Amino acid sequence: MDQVYERIGELQLQAGDFQEATNFYVKLEESSKNSRQENTAWLGLLESYFKLSQYDRMRGYAKKIIDRGNVSPTATEKALLYLGLAAYSEGDFDAAIDEFLTTVNTSTNEYGAQALYTLGLIFYQQKQYQQSLTTLFDITNYSAFDDWVGKGFLLIADNYIALEELFQAKATVNSIIENSPVPQVVAEAREKLTAIEKKEAELVPADTTGNGNNDNRN
Repeated sequence: MDQVYERIGELQLQAGDFQEATNFYVKLEESSKNSRQENTAWLGLLESYFKLSQYDRMRGYAKKIIDRGNVSPTATEKALLYLGLAAYSEGDFDAAIDEFLTTVNTSTNEYGAQALYTLGLIFYQQKQYQQSLTTLFDITNYSAFDDWVGKGFLLIADNYIALEELFQAKATVNSIIENSPVPQVVAEAREKLTAIEKKEAELVPADTTGNGNNDNRN
C-alpha cells in the first residue's frame, strides 16, 4: 500500500488537491518501510501544507528535512526556500530575507533562483530600488533557469521605472524580447515596453504654439 499512497499523493499534488495530497502523504509517512519513502512523504507534506497556507505544519516538515540533511540532493534547499516563502507570505520580511539568503548561499539550482528573485521582490516592495537591482543582477548566475532569469529582468525593469530611468528600463525589456525563450516572459516584456513608451510620450513637452513648430514668423 505504501507505493499506492506515494503515487496517489503525487497525483493529487499535481492536480492541485492539496488537502487530499496531505491525507495520502501522511499515510505514506506512517507506513513507510525505508528512508526514501519517508523522505518522499516529508517533501510532499512540505509542499502540500505550504499550498494550504498551513505554515506551522509546513515548518515542522521543513525542520525534519533540514535536520536529516541527506533526504535528497536538493531537499534541504527546497525546505529552506519554503521557510522563506512562508515567512514572506506572512509578511515577516526580515525572517524571509534570512531564509532566502541562506538558500541563495547554498543552492545553484531553481530554488536558489527563486530565492534570489523573491529577495529582489522584497526590496522592490520596500522601495529599496538600488538594493533590489544589486540583488537581481546576480540572477544571471542561474542562467539555466530561463523562467526565473526572465522574471528577474522584468523586475529589474520595474526598478528602473520606479527610479525614472526609462532609458535603462526600455533597454532591459527590449533585451528580454530579443533573448528570452519563455513566451510568457516575452509577452510581459512587450506589455511593459508599451507602458514605458506611453510614459515617455507623457514626458515630451506639449506644443503650445498651435502650429506644431517653433516658428515665430509674423
